[in-house]
Amino acid sequence: MGWIREADAGDRYRLLASDYVESVEAGKTALVVCPTHREGARVTAAVREKLKSLGHIHGEEQLVSQLTNLNLTEAERSDPRFLEPGDVLVFHQNARGHSKGDRVPVNGQPLPLDQASRYQVFRPSTLPLATGDTVRITRGGKTQDGQHALNNGAIYELAGFDDHGNRGMTESCGS
Repeated sequence: MGWIREADAGDRYRLLASDYVESVEAGKTALVVCPTHREGARVTAAVREKLKSLGHIHGEEQLVSQLTNLNLTEAERSDPRFLEPGDVLVFHQNARGHSKGDRVPVNGQPLPLDQASRYQVFRPSTLPLATGDTVRITRGGKTQDGQHALNNGAIYELAGFDDHGNRGMTESCGS
């Protein structure tokens, strides 16, 4: 049926990007599954480059802050050897001295390691975005002005940036 193709490592990402963009341009949805985060980043970079070359993503990129879940076990979250300065504990449950949603930076201050079942550990990073990029919300919340809900799983297209660097988003299909 031609559903599976073997490709050299050098061509793999280019072929994936071409197939993905072809599907999107045909009005279809596509899902790319990668075995590792590193490979996922390579595929994403190849797809973005292909979309840029076709003008679907355009304009100046801006780096946007994001928190990446380290997916540590409860034992790892309670062990300071697994935490680096700059990491952020995000509480998903009320805990002694902390409320759901609180963020505690790892910065040399005492940490509530005995409450590891009530938080996850995230590492700050940046994500390059430009007009036309598609963003999927992976944790519910509110817009910066607090006026609109951002629902987990919702998909938005970046409409652009204002003069202050704020992002304008339009809800996309599949949300």
